[in-house]
This record gives sequence, structure tokens and C-alpha cells, in this order.
Amino acid sequence: PEATSDAGPNVETRSVDPASESDIPVTTGEPGRGDGAVNDMKAMNVSVEEMVRDMIRSGYAPSDIAAGLRIYEVNTPDAAARTLRLAGLNPIQLANFLRDGMHASNAMIVSALTKLGLAQYEIVLALRASRVDAKGVVIALRARGALPNEIAQVLARVGDSPAQIAAALRTAGLPTTQVVASLQSLALDKRTLVNALVRAGVRADDLARERKADGEGFEAIARRLSELGFGKDAVAAALAGAGADAKTRAIALADLGVSASELVAMHRAQKVDTNELAIMLVASRVALKDALRALGAAGISVKEGVAALRRADVNAGQLATAARALSLPVTDVTSGLLASELGVKDCLVALLEAGYPAALVVATLTRAGFSVDSLV
Repeated sequence: PEATSDAGPNVETRSVDPASESDIPVTTGEPGRGDGAVNDMKAMNVSVEEMVRDMIRSGYAPSDIAAGLRIYEVNTPDAAARTLRLAGLNPIQLANFLRDGMHASNAMIVSALTKLGLAQYEIVLALRASRVDAKGVVIALRARGALPNEIAQVLARVGDSPAQIAAALRTAGLPTTQVVASLQSLALDKRTLVNALVRAGVRADDLARERKADGEGFEAIARRLSELGFGKDAVAAALAGAGADAKTRAIALADLGVSASELVAMHRAQKVDTNELAIMLVASRVALKDALRALGAAGISVKEGVAALRRADVNAGQLATAARALSLPVTDVTSGLLASELGVKDCLVALLEAGYPAALVVATLTRAGFSVDSLV
């Protein structure tokens, strides 16, 4: 499937946290239980690698081995990792030793293992096997300058699902826009991408709010969400959550091809009142006949629909003409126009302009309590 469009507002630069460097000496620590034997081995010119192997065979703890390395002046994570590698330790054992013996951070472990020539995916596997959770892995890689899309790709290589990758990036504190852009680098289809975001707790309104904070307009936000694969209902809710008013939402949704009936149905489900629905329909520039049909299909009476559209500044004559074209009862149309506080004479003019029979219009208005004299 084709990859979706880029969601990232900015190109991120690579940055390394100085505290993650692994060439800084660790000179403090408790004396080790084997310090006496280590001093003797050093005096006998026993190699540091052989000393390490002997301590491991003898069952010494990582802190004791770290103390022995300090006696040999091997006191940086880089130097310790090189020495232990030569002594036969595998990447998982190295990660465990650097953390438990030298109290190195996960990021320092990433740095040291990278300098040994390990690939990023091998380092991730080593960290996981040494009990580092997904959040810790992402934070460590970020501290060493890895970009979010690079992290997503290496997590995919070690077998993580898109949802797991999204969750890891999100729990590590990455903005929603970066989480989305990182998943897009995996060339996922729209359904997989949206499912992954939803399962990781990322919602369309999270992305909409971030985009709005970055200065993006609501129409552009709506297009972006639609391109990512979010449904029209989710887009509408996201725009509302990001602060778009009724008119703005309507214009943005109309740009996505949302019909009048869809517009009313999705907002009716959100308990939007009829007056606001009318405002949205007018803003979306749908034909008045389509607006009246959509309101009627949603169970809104002719009277309420006509009144709401009139309150939304629709021309009374044009509204009555649309109602007449749909064969809506003159009684209901009249009630709606009057309920919108349109003057009785203006109401009369509108109904006559629409082509309702004059006698029927007069009879309807007199039944509504108006005298013939008041109509003249």
C-alpha cells in the first residue's frame, strides 16, 4: 500500500545529550570483595581480560568486578565494555554489567555498545534482555541522537507491531505529530496507521490540537487527518476539540466532501442543537433544498428547520422557495418563518414569492391569529 503523506511540521535536527557520553571516567565506588586478589594479579602482570574471566568464574558480583577494573585503571564505560567483550561477554551481559556494576545510564550503555560496532537493533535487543522497558529504550536512543523515524524503524526490525511502536514513542513523551510521522516512515497503509494510533491512545483531537498550536489552519488540519485515514466523524470531533466553531467546522468538512446529510447526522449525534446545525449548513454553502432535506432526515420538524435556517440569515424568500420546491406544507413553513421572528408582512411576501397560492397564504396567516388588515 502507498505510504501516507508527511505529518511532521518541522524537520528535526539530531542532538546528543552530553550526559549520555560513555567516555567519562567512573572513579568512585565501594571497594570490591576481590580487591586483594586483583592487586596480586596486577602485580603478577595478569591481563585485565584474564582477571575479569577469573572473577566471573569465581562468582563475583558486577560491583566487585567494576572495583577490580578500577584497580587496572579501566574506569570508563567504553573501556569496560571493550575489556569485557574481549573477556567473552555477550552484548546482554555487557549491558547488565554496565548498569549494575558501573551504574551507567541506558543512554551511556547505548553509547558504549555502539562504539563496539553493534548495530542499533542489536543494542535494542540487548537492552530489552537486560530488563529495560520500551519507554527506557526510546529515551536512551533519543539521548544518543536517534531521530524518531529511525527509532520506529529499528523497533519494527526487532519485531514490534505498529501499535507497540506508537505506544513506546508516546510513553517516551514524543509529541503526537512526531509519533504519526515516525509511523509513516514505515510505509503503513491508512487503516494500519490509524489502528496503531488508536491502540496506543493517540486520538485525532490530540493531533488537531498540536497542529493548531503550531499555527495550522482548521481546513488544513481536517485535510491532514483525512489523509491519515481518520473517518469523517473523528475529524469533526477533532476540529471541535481543537476549538473550531460551527462555521469553521462546516467549511473544513465541506472541503472534504462531507454532504449536508452527513454533516447534520454526525453533529446531531454529538447533541449539537438545530440552530448550530443551520449555521453549519449555511457556512458549507449547500443548496437550501439539501439543507431542508438533511434537517428533515434527522427528525427535525419543518417548522424548527425553517426557523433555524432563517436565524442563520438565510433570505426568507429563497428559503420559502426551497420549501415550496420540496412541497413542504405552507402551514409548517409559515410557522417556521414566524418563529424566527420574521415580521408578518415579510413572511407574506416570502411565501408569495415562493409561489404558494395567495388565498392559501392569507388563510394560513389568519388562522395563525393575524387579521387581514395587518397583512395589507
